[in-house]
Amino acid sequence: MTFTKTFDAKASTKKGNFTLTSTGLKHRTKKTVTDSQRHEREKRRRRLINSQGELFVNLECEKRENHVTDLMKRQSRQEKELDYEAWRTTQCKNIIIENRKLRETQYERRRVYDVELGIEKEQRLISEMQEASTREMGQMM
Repeated sequence: MTFTKTFDAKASTKKGNFTLTSTGLKHRTKKTVTDSQRHEREKRRRRLINSQGELFVNLECEKRENHVTDLMKRQSRQEKELDYEAWRTTQCKNIIIENRKLRETQYERRRVYDVELGIEKEQRLISEMQEASTREMGQMM
């Protein structure tokens, strides 16, 4: 089965394209437009342009509001983080101060203990020396 293409010479242009008359699209007739119809169409067109302008303005406002809201949320989040960091820093400072006080009390206790231990050693040495001297005196006599 073979198909053959047949073209009507009147239906195509020199380059082989179809014309509007050959496709049946040329039969459209132009409507005559009266002044009142033109005026109504212009009113509809202006109304449409105005409504589109209002929509555009509303969309821009909404976009700006969303942007400002996002900025405020981000700023709020950053402020919360800064507040937390400040709280954490003060807590760390307080812990360091408490540790320093604890170390100082430990150092003071150790000094007192060392002094007491030194006094005990000296007293023991003194008593041993006295005992030794009394023994020597006792042996001499």
